[in-house]
Amino acid sequence: MLSIKQNILSSQSLSASSVMQKKLETSINNLSSGPKKVLKTGVAQPASDKFSSRLRTLTAAELGAQEGISMLQKSDDALGDTQDILQKMRELALKSSDGKLPDEQRGKLQSQIKELKSKIDSISSSAEYNSHKLLDGSGISVSVSTTSYSSVTAAIAINSKFSFNELAAALQAGETIQIPTKEISEKSLGLEEVEIDSSDGAKKSISVLDKALNFIFDERTEFKGILSNFKSALNHMQSMSNNLTAADTGSVTGVEAAFKMISVTKSQLMINSGAVLSAHSSNSPKNALSLLK
Repeated sequence: MLSIKQNILSSQSLSASSVMQKKLETSINNLSSGPKKVLKTGVAQPASDKFSSRLRTLTAAELGAQEGISMLQKSDDALGDTQDILQKMRELALKSSDGKLPDEQRGKLQSQIKELKSKIDSISSSAEYNSHKLLDGSGISVSVSTTSYSSVTAAIAINSKFSFNELAAALQAGETIQIPTKEISEKSLGLEEVEIDSSDGAKKSISVLDKALNFIFDERTEFKGILSNFKSALNHMQSMSNNLTAADTGSVTGVEAAFKMISVTKSQLMINSGAVLSAHSSNSPKNALSLLK
C-alpha cells in the first residue's frame, strides 16, 4: 500500500516539476523574442535603432528650442532697453510741459531727446543673433538643423497662443518656426514728432511717447508668452529624452535581471526535483511533500 502512495507522490511531484519548467521556458522564450536586441556575440545593444533615431530627433528639436529662447531673450532685452529710453524721454517731455520753464532749459531738454532718439535706432540695429536682425520687422526664424531632415517645410507663423505642445511637435517635425516681429525704430515708433522745445510741443510729445510705450509693452508681453512656450516645449522634450533614455537602458538591464532570476529559479527547481526523487527512493513521502510546498 505504501508503494502505491509513493508512486502517486512521485508522479505528482514530477508532473508539478514539469509544469513549472514549461512555464519558466515559456517566460524565457517570451523575453528572448521581445524588443531586446542581442548581437551574435551575446552582448546586448545599448540602444535600438528606433530609440537612437527618436533621441536624435529630440536632440535636434531641443537645440532648435534653445536657439529660439536665446533669440527671444535677446530681443526682449533690446525692447527693455528701448522701453527705458522711452520712459526717460517721457520724463523730459513732462518737465518741458511746465509753462513756467525757461526756453533755455527746454532747449537743453530737447538736445537730450535728440540723443535718446538716436540710441533707440542704435539698439535696434545692434540687436541681432548670428547676423540676423531681430528688430527690423523681418521676424525671428527658428529652424531645426539636422541631417535627418531632407527638406524643411514652409515656415509656421506662431504667436503666444501657440501651445508648447504644438511648438514641440513642430520642432520635432523639422518645421521652421517664424515669430512675427514689428520694426523698432525712431520712425516706426513715431518719435520724429517728439519735439519738446515748447510747452505745447511737449504736451503733444507725451501722448506720442505713451503710445510708443504701450506698443513696446504689448510687443514684450507677446514675446514673453512665446518665450514661456519655448521654455515649456524644451522642458517637455528634455523630459521625453530622459524618459526615453531611461526606458532604453531599463529595457536592457531589466531583461538581464529577469534572465538571472529565471536562471536561479530554474536551478533551484532542478535541485528540488532531485530531492523529490531522492526522497521517493528512500521511502520518505513526508519529506517529498515538504519540498514541493
